[in-house]
Amino acid sequence: MRNDSSIMASIQGLLGNDFNLSLFVSIIKKSLIWVVFLFIIALTFAYLYLHYTQPLYSTSATLMLNKEKTSQIMGVNNLLSYEVDELQREIEILKSRFLVQRVLEALPLDVSYYKEGRTKLVSSEMYTSTPFWVSVREVKRPMVYRTDIYMEILDEEKFRLNYMLDNQVVTEVFTFGSYFENSTGAFEIMIELTDQAKRNINEYKTSSFFFRINDSRVYAEQLIAKVKIAPLNLKTQKIQISYEDHNKEKARDIVNAITVEFRKYNVEQKTRGADQILSYLGAQIDTFSRDLADFQDSLKRFRLDNNYLNPYQELNTATERLNLLEQQKIKLMFDQKLVNWFYDYVEELNDLKVISSGLGNDLGNYQGIVDELRELEQKRNEMLMKVSADHPQVVLMEEEIERVKSDLTN
Repeated sequence: MRNDSSIMASIQGLLGNDFNLSLFVSIIKKSLIWVVFLFIIALTFAYLYLHYTQPLYSTSATLMLNKEKTSQIMGVNNLLSYEVDELQREIEILKSRFLVQRVLEALPLDVSYYKEGRTKLVSSEMYTSTPFWVSVREVKRPMVYRTDIYMEILDEEKFRLNYMLDNQVVTEVFTFGSYFENSTGAFEIMIELTDQAKRNINEYKTSSFFFRINDSRVYAEQLIAKVKIAPLNLKTQKIQISYEDHNKEKARDIVNAITVEFRKYNVEQKTRGADQILSYLGAQIDTFSRDLADFQDSLKRFRLDNNYLNPYQELNTATERLNLLEQQKIKLMFDQKLVNWFYDYVEELNDLKVISSGLGNDLGNYQGIVDELRELEQKRNEMLMKVSADHPQVVLMEEEIERVKSDLTN
């Protein structure tokens, strides 16, 4: 008792005089049963969660992209902006509906197969471990895609389907290995047992299965949302593809199918590009061969018609003609530049005296017009010293100057 009292006194000293330790201990004793009860409930929920929650498996793969040789030739393969754009383009392809649709066609994902648990609260997807396969010929009503169709194996030849459609429970018996249409005409399918199920038919007769026909468009959207694609290294052009699912084989196959279909797509694109290049080069070679043959024929005819049988003589003659044409070209270019300059100079109302002195005899027959224009401008300037610019005589003088300028430029 003394030891207990000393312990309580020590605890009271640590907590302080304001804390009533005796009252706290009394409350704990009275509430102990509730504490134990809540603890048991927490353990029960933890057990149920761990026991019935399906594990989530994650699978990932790494892709290393090859840079195109065209970019290396252009010298842009080391630019960060190019690498980011190229990497982003490949990521968009990996998450595109086109590529995901190819994955769905490569894997048995048109129908999902499930096995119901004993408690009927949890069901697990069997994926490829299903004891039966469903072949879908036609789905006539969209609501079938959202319906769980339960299947009961009766024997090696027959099975029973149970499902709800149009708020009605439908139960039907069919035969394995042949297409059938359900009573409401909503779908037409065929169900076949696997060889393992036929050998262990009694084992599967006691199990409960159901399947779901998938809408490829909706399933593709779900798959795109669940697939995670992220760049790992911009310099090495690495991309990581990851996928999570409760079925590890399904997660593994989806990631593998994405990488395989992506590689096939790249090979197809490169092959298509190479075929186009080869086709273009072949067409160009054929065109060049025809043009060369036509040129040789025309050259022969020209030499025969003009008696140019000596190639050196032909070369000298062609060289002389070319030199003459070059001289004529230079003279015409000079004349054109001279006329253009003169036209611009007149349009800007520059001093015509400078024009006549600068060009000299090059004005030729235009000298008279230039003199007339200079005389009119001089009269206009003298008149402006006496009257304003809007005087009728000044206006008439301006119109006459414009007329002479038009004659000179035209």
